[in-house]
Amino acid sequence: MMDTWCRIFASMASSKPSFTTLASFLHSACQRRTVWSWYGAALLASGTMTGCDSATPNPDKVLVQDSFEPGNSAIADPQYFSTEQAYSWKHSIKLGQGLEFGTFYNGTWGSLGQHRLLRLRLWGWLKNPQQRLAYLTVVAQRPSDTPGGPAVVKIRHQFNIYEVIRRYQQWVPASFTVELPADLQPTDEVAVYMWVPAGQPDAVYIDDFSLEYLD
Repeated sequence: MMDTWCRIFASMASSKPSFTTLASFLHSACQRRTVWSWYGAALLASGTMTGCDSATPNPDKVLVQDSFEPGNSAIADPQYFSTEQAYSWKHSIKLGQGLEFGTFYNGTWGSLGQHRLLRLRLWGWLKNPQQRLAYLTVVAQRPSDTPGGPAVVKIRHQFNIYEVIRRYQQWVPASFTVELPADLQPTDEVAVYMWVPAGQPDAVYIDDFSLEYLD
């Protein structure tokens, strides 16, 4: 059985782009565990979110991946790692309950091969169906030409993972397909981070991120 629906969101970025969210859930496919982990970052004026599509990315197109194991992760700060819940191996990333922000990727567009069509994948574990706010945020910005000057934000996008993951106290896959702006330069910075606003009653666990290119 699969339920599909679309919603229109307004971005909180100053440019106020809109994006379409597609949440689809295939119970049999989403229950499968796979050996591939996913990590990523991406941005654009439009993007889609899906509860579950293909459970296996193309290994030849994976740009970045992280299973969040200490000493073998892009995240160095030990306070983010948790053994309370883990999809693969022993650890996941825990956010909330005092840790509002966690950066999962930060690099240049050039380091992503200058690909514009990207897919971010993750596995999420959510405890409380009453909690509604946990934002996967993707940002692209151009460094200032003036030393110490402010960067120019090209796009900022927020995806509420509670709009995708609708089953609780279990690991559920989610994917986010995005297209980067056409005017990016190789030195522009691309970042992805999770934001769990203060006051949310429960922690959010994330495991096995990846970024793959689709173009």
